[in-house]
Amino acid sequence: MGSGTGRMAWIAGAVLTLATSARAADEPTLVVHLTDYEHVAPKELAEAETLVAAVYERIGVRLIWTSGSARLAPPDGHLHVDLLILDLAMTAADKPGNGVVGTGSHTAKRAAIFYPRVLTQAIRSQDRPARALGLTVAHELGHVVLPEYSHSPSGLMRAEWDGHIGTIPDFLSFQAVIVRNTLANQK
Repeated sequence: MGSGTGRMAWIAGAVLTLATSARAADEPTLVVHLTDYEHVAPKELAEAETLVAAVYERIGVRLIWTSGSARLAPPDGHLHVDLLILDLAMTAADKPGNGVVGTGSHTAKRAAIFYPRVLTQAIRSQDRPARALGLTVAHELGHVVLPEYSHSPSGLMRAEWDGHIGTIPDFLSFQAVIVRNTLANQK
């Protein structure tokens, strides 16, 4: 009974692994190439990445976090985008408008986060920096995947954020469909 049970468990595990791999291969996937010029604390960055991944997971999209340039990524059927977390000097050089904490471009497949402004917003709204960073990253990646000018009156893609964040909102249902379709069409 011992060896038969062990063999059955191994077979069941192998089947589950294959099924999970097949499902992951079919799942719309966004590969985020992160360059962190601010050198955000690893624990804060990991929490923000988890929060962002959860937002996208709720609409059926898998995020893969990696480094390097998206332009240098080999073709693999996934959308590769660049995410830059900028420090104070880089934020100043970019000259964002008042209150702007990040930018994202569908055309350039690139998002930039003005981390000093995100941190200021977190302090002002009494939020954890990781939550403010997660909201900003999720929103700006939304701009990268959605068509240009994709703000909405509510949900994740709302243009303005005042006060305490609480939880990071979801995409509106029609936006979720666009995101999934955009990523599915990369194959």
